Amino acid sequence: MPTVIVSLIVAAVLVLAVVQLRRDKKAGKPLCGGQCSNCPNGVLCASQRKAENENS
Repeated sequence: MPTVIVSLIVAAVLVLAVVQLRRDKKAGKPLCGGQCSNCPNGVLCASQRKAENENS
C-alpha cells in the first residue's frame, strides 16, 4: 500500500512539472530558466523563439 501512495505522489509531481513547462513555453520563457544574454547558446534560443512568435 505505501508503494502505491508514493507512486501516486511522484506521478502527480511529474504531471505538475510538465504542466508548468508547457505554460512557460507558451508564455515565451526560456526553458532553461536562465538569461539568454549570459548564455553561449543565447543566439540560438533567441532566433528559435523569434521564429516561433512569427509563426503564431
